[in-house]
Amino acid sequence: MLITFELKPIKRITELEKTIGHYKFLDFEEHEPTLPEKIEALEQRTVLASVKTIEEKKEVNPIIKTILTMKAIELTEYLEKKN
Repeated sequence: MLITFELKPIKRITELEKTIGHYKFLDFEEHEPTLPEKIEALEQRTVLASVKTIEEKKEVNPIIKTILTMKAIELTEYLEKKN
């Protein structure tokens, strides 16, 4: 009766199990990320974002576009490495 029921509860339960991560996918079976996989990926992104150094964030500065400022930055980096 569950299989022939109009609302198809077996199929809906299977889809729910896939979404929440209780369904065991085969190695070759492609699937959308499950909730636990999405949570793990988000945790990794937050950890990596917190590890970024100040220098990496400084390089993203859009103000540094003139040739003179770029030369000054290169000169200071060279002098810091030299000492």
